[in-house]
Amino acid sequence: EKRKKNSNQKGNRILLDVTPRKRILRIHTQYAPQRNKMVSSHQNANEGTTPAKNESPPSPFTSSPHLSELTIGAHVLFATDDWFAAAENLLHSTPPTFIPDLYCTEGKVMDGWETRRRRLPGHDWCVIKLGGQGGIVQGIEIDTAHFTGNHVPEISIQGIDLSALKGTDSVSWMPGALERIVSSEEKRGIGASLDQVAAAQKACEGVVGGGEDKKWRYLLEQTELKPGYEETRMHRFYLENEDKATTHVRVNYHPDGGVARLKVWGIPSPSSPKPPLYSPAQTSHECTVVPH
Repeated sequence: EKRKKNSNQKGNRILLDVTPRKRILRIHTQYAPQRNKMVSSHQNANEGTTPAKNESPPSPFTSSPHLSELTIGAHVLFATDDWFAAAENLLHSTPPTFIPDLYCTEGKVMDGWETRRRRLPGHDWCVIKLGGQGGIVQGIEIDTAHFTGNHVPEISIQGIDLSALKGTDSVSWMPGALERIVSSEEKRGIGASLDQVAAAQKACEGVVGGGEDKKWRYLLEQTELKPGYEETRMHRFYLENEDKATTHVRVNYHPDGGVARLKVWGIPSPSSPKPPLYSPAQTSHECTVVPH
């Protein structure tokens, strides 16, 4: 039986997902062209079968700076779950790498952010502070390399302008964020408690952004992702009409799974600070210097 069937009803497409992951009937309405244009070459192609290479394909966004890179001060402030692989892996500039015989206590070691299968309502999500003071996002690139049976089925990304928060305030509004940034402990094998998730959600709802949009806005609405084979791994989106500053993004997995890399391309804010921020979590015989 074919996985996809087009209905006779004009404007609707019925997608029957018969994979072992979940058996549901999803109806997607075909809206008018959206402002966020997908430029993936595989959008209308069959799913691939070639294992992804341990190298990244050329990107069409390289004329713009990479705002979500660890080396320029991007940080994960919170993640609901880091059980199989930590959310910080999303921000590495190096290509995602697959090592066949590399395992840990939790299972296969994957180079990306991978969460457990959810047993409760809701979905996994994380909050990322972009490097410096962020900027105007022009493109989003999502790589699911090596995540084949365990990739995220659908994803959405929100943004907010918190440039009014200076120094550590741009981080500390999220409970536990400073401690996460400066901690040198392995984050794999951990997950936030229900109370921690509730506190983080409350912080997201309570923080007030600048400009016209005081709250989180969608940079990318809920979108299907393909598995991480070489032919289908890359998902690229042009944000053609985006003209508002973004300092923080919220990545929503619907509902769970893994993504190898997230790259947010754009025009940096001219107010992005150059000096590093020194913010040890506690005084001791040694501390950590955090670029910010």
